[in-house]
Amino acid sequence: MPRTADPDLQKERREQILAAAQVVFAEHGFADAPMVTIAKQAGVSKGTVYLYFASKDDLIAALLDDFLAESLTYLHMLVEQKEVRVRDRLTAYAEAVSTQMAADSSMLSIAYEFYALAARNPAVRMALQTYFSAYGQALETLLLQGVDSGEVAAGTDVAAAAVMLVALLEGVTLLWFTDPDAVDITAMLPAALRQFLNSL
Repeated sequence: MPRTADPDLQKERREQILAAAQVVFAEHGFADAPMVTIAKQAGVSKGTVYLYFASKDDLIAALLDDFLAESLTYLHMLVEQKEVRVRDRLTAYAEAVSTQMAADSSMLSIAYEFYALAARNPAVRMALQTYFSAYGQALETLLLQGVDSGEVAAGTDVAAAAVMLVALLEGVTLLWFTDPDAVDITAMLPAALRQFLNSL
């Protein structure tokens, strides 16, 4: 446990270390990122890092938890904005996500590190399964609201449509990540979403 009793300072220091870990992991990957490099990036001693995280695995798990929670927060907020058209809410989501990724792709680099790790780590795989389930459920709820408002055709299989939408958004993102010169993420992601919604 951290020595300081100040919870605000503890939170600030924890976030400082996680932010540094994000930078280092994005550059080196999980396997090749020494804790001492993370400590140096954070501007703290290696011992301080271990006061907050017992191991690199603990640090990776904390980063995963924060990443997944942050990824869903905005989407859940949009679900509650029922006074706004579903099309506008989903477009706003695609625009916000694409703008954020274009400004800083480091978190996306780490996301793909998590996907690779999930192939051999059951705990990470379970966390990602839970995340994608919640992600799909939020999109399904939005599409169901669209059915209720007449924006989405009655009889649409919203559960299947939500899975397709997740695949579409993740697929465009992967194409941009692998070849950013060929795919303009800030234009393509909202455009792909609009075309998908037009098909419903």
